[in-house]
Amino acid sequence: MLFDMSKPMLESFTTAANMMVRVFAILAAISAVLYLLSNWRLQKANRRESEQRSAAESQRMGLQAEISKAHDKLEELKSENLRLAAQVEQEHEARIETFRRFGPRAVSSAASAGILAALHPYAGQKVNFGYFAELETAAFAEQILDVLRASGWKPQVFKLKTMQPLYGIECGGPNADDPALSALAAALKFVDRRAAEETDIVPGLSQALQPQLADQLWIMVGLKRPHLRNSP
Repeated sequence: MLFDMSKPMLESFTTAANMMVRVFAILAAISAVLYLLSNWRLQKANRRESEQRSAAESQRMGLQAEISKAHDKLEELKSENLRLAAQVEQEHEARIETFRRFGPRAVSSAASAGILAALHPYAGQKVNFGYFAELETAAFAEQILDVLRASGWKPQVFKLKTMQPLYGIECGGPNADDPALSALAAALKFVDRRAAEETDIVPGLSQALQPQLADQLWIMVGLKRPHLRNSP
């Protein structure tokens, strides 16, 4: 069919074909440029994403390192706090022991509760209560008297001015099998672990008692026991 065309028609066809080739070439070039541009943008985005991941990973590792340092510091502070707490407790116990040895005697709230529980079943019981009129002994004895009265007991008080070689607390009564005497001896151990239960009344108290009161329970609060230094 092409051979039947005239020369002008062939030239027109050739021109059109050349035009189409050029258009295709231009389109191909544009496609190539667009591909290269898209590929460049994709690579750039991938690089940015990779840099962001790397930065995020670096930041995460840095945070983990900081957290680890903070954790180590916290553990160090906890250990230091435990050491200081133990040291403070030791110093507190040392102060308590020093006060117990060298300070005045006192009836603690725990001792008061123990005495009340032991003596309350025998409320109304009469007891002769003697103590030396020495400052520390008198103050200690008055505290014991308050607890005795609070438990319902009825103490007959005798203040002794003449010093006798008596230390600590002693109690007794005419009947060694008296349950009230046993309760009294147990109660006094809350304030003096070495409180003694005697069968004979102490000489100082026997001189102060009236004859009709000698057949009752009795308590004698003596001087504070001297502290004996431990041998090296």
